[in-house]
Amino acid sequence: MDHTFHPYPIGGALKTAIIAVFFLIVAFLLKDFIKDYLIHVVLAIVLLALIRGGLYFLFAHFHTIMLNHSSVTYRSGIISRHEVTIPYSKVSEAKYSQGIIDRILNVGSLRVDSPGGTNEAIYLADIRMSDIKLTIDTINVESHKAEGQ
Repeated sequence: MDHTFHPYPIGGALKTAIIAVFFLIVAFLLKDFIKDYLIHVVLAIVLLALIRGGLYFLFAHFHTIMLNHSSVTYRSGIISRHEVTIPYSKVSEAKYSQGIIDRILNVGSLRVDSPGGTNEAIYLADIRMSDIKLTIDTINVESHKAEGQ
């Protein structure tokens, strides 16, 4: 029953593009105030959007969630690695959230908490809804199995 997934970089890149378009519209509305600098502002917005969008694709493969028969594991990092493993029986809460753009793109943010702290044990954005639902369903089924034993 092992399942591994990563963030969906298209979601983050499209959100970045939408934000860039918004700032481009604002820049053109303010063109009378920034006259000589309009081309510089437009180029800066486009360059920053391309860099941020590219980073989504680069970093998506360095964030991984793995589901197996007994636990959910989150790995992250490029140079230094970080790993959190939570047995299903220790999960206190598993939830997701979606904004308007997330709903259009069919992605969301996944949170998995365990008792014993106020920090979220696992948080990952731009996850496909099918992977989020599979994660939450697996946690529910496996934690109920552990309770029954």
